[in-house]
Amino acid sequence: MATVDVSSDLLLSPTGLVRLDAEFGVQMARTARGNTDSLSEVLVSGWVEKSPVHDETIRYCEIGNVDQMGRVSAVKVTREPEYFDDPNSEKQAVRLREKVFVKNNVGRVHGWAVLGAKTRTYLRKYGLVTGHEDCYYTTDLLIMRPGPKILDKCNSDYEVACCLLWLALKRGPLGNLITALSRWGKEYPTIHIDDIREASINMNLFSAWLDNPSGEQGEKAVETARKLHESISVLAHNQRTIAEILKLYD
Repeated sequence: MATVDVSSDLLLSPTGLVRLDAEFGVQMARTARGNTDSLSEVLVSGWVEKSPVHDETIRYCEIGNVDQMGRVSAVKVTREPEYFDDPNSEKQAVRLREKVFVKNNVGRVHGWAVLGAKTRTYLRKYGLVTGHEDCYYTTDLLIMRPGPKILDKCNSDYEVACCLLWLALKRGPLGNLITALSRWGKEYPTIHIDDIREASINMNLFSAWLDNPSGEQGEKAVETARKLHESISVLAHNQRTIAEILKLYD
């Protein structure tokens, strides 16, 4: 039976958070068996970088604006205070206005990408964005892009590869791995970007998921990703067309 050498670097983060949960132990055992590779071969991770805000009104998104289906529903944030009848809405507006226009803790995402939260990763709330959203995102969000292994599976079609990455996080082994890598703090499990960049993945398990028919029609994951990409592309095209028509009546 394979043994696992768990070093203190794996158990303790610079912030002192300890990772001793069962999910991490299972993932470590899986990594010790079979063909392993760096997780960066599958996904490339980073944080949303700050971008200056010059407009008086913007569309803004944080993890609470991403639903379980991966859809992003941005909210309007204005530089000037607005009046609300509901005290809770007023409080929320003040919080967002400070975050966006005072602290400037927001940024843009260019092109296709998958967005995820750094806390409560077990919820698997991952947003799939295309770069056409005209939206600012909180810098607390983790931004993930497909690595070489996923790009190869998609014949270097980057947009399809983003869809496949999203599926792997929502339905497949990547979601389990990200959850297992999260460290339990005072309240919620939190993912650290260094843990993702230094992690390994069992490629035998990941390849088995890729090749196992899992779609509604029994197709493999890559075929499901291609269908997802086609549907999103049609919707994005229609939205741009509608926007162009509405502009004529502005």
